Amino acid sequence: MGPLDLPEKRRHRRKSPGPRLVLFLPGGGRETADALDVSPGGALVRVRRIIASGSLVVVEEPSAAGIGESMLPHLVAKVSRMVLVPAMAAAVEWVKAVAPDGIDQLVAFIRRTTTLELPPETVLPFSSALADTPVSYTFENRRIAVEKVLAQRKNERYVNLFGIKVREGAARSVSDVKVIQTESPRQRRATMSEDDLLKNREDVRVDPVLAAREMQARLDALRGKRQVSDEVTLVREGQPIRALCVAVDISSLFVESTERLPDVATRTTMKYVVPTARGPHEVVVVLQVVGRFRNAATNKDEALLRIITANEGDRQGAFWRYLSGGRSPL
Repeated sequence: MGPLDLPEKRRHRRKSPGPRLVLFLPGGGRETADALDVSPGGALVRVRRIIASGSLVVVEEPSAAGIGESMLPHLVAKVSRMVLVPAMAAAVEWVKAVAPDGIDQLVAFIRRTTTLELPPETVLPFSSALADTPVSYTFENRRIAVEKVLAQRKNERYVNLFGIKVREGAARSVSDVKVIQTESPRQRRATMSEDDLLKNREDVRVDPVLAAREMQARLDALRGKRQVSDEVTLVREGQPIRALCVAVDISSLFVESTERLPDVATRTTMKYVVPTARGPHEVVVVLQVVGRFRNAATNKDEALLRIITANEGDRQGAFWRYLSGGRSPL
């Protein structure tokens, strides 16, 4: 029997009590919770609210600095069932572990949070090649792989523009931005030369800091992305929202909706159907909202969603191939 006098349903030996964990819930909420027990296959975690079975949650360690950042090691877990008596708890199954700082971080993080010791024959082939590359471990097929989204983000370079950190390539050149003198010697405004992001503004003279921020947000949101028109469903405060994904790349999605989208910095889940050679395939994606916009012309909410991870089921690679522009052969 387990700590709540439940029948033993797991294949793995359980450790009681388990570690203290932080759960990021499907609707964007966050809970710091105690694991009543933990095993290499999952955990029983005390929670304060009911979580729908089948939901994906993101799990981090509470001691990690900057909690909630997608560049921290984290687990993706699936809620298998809720236990209501004598205490409310969620039984979760581990789906995937992600470590941005390489194989050693992955091994140590999995050991601390799940008690699983990855066998040497699984780790050694990657110990040199993935020493400082973002990696993931999939529990179902026991496979270590490069985490493509984090690997790309980790290699991004930034430049300083008007004191604002801007991703390299966001500004085509310094000549794109002119600093001009206005009535007050201390006031300076920037005008963007032939910049399509400001072409609809009647007055393109703006504060340089605000111009840099707007430019970065817009370019991050749309430039370099492939245009699509895919109907998706995501979650805000536990409620499903219908939206249209209009642009994608390997690390983020840009969506629009007539409904209110989740707030910036919250996490959400999305159901995304991608085409494959074997027919449409539903992928469950965990995302973080990094930007929200209001389109006055269409009267729609828009959001930039950073991909944290995706559960592709039995068609590994289908979602990432679709994002990069190729129809998955899977």
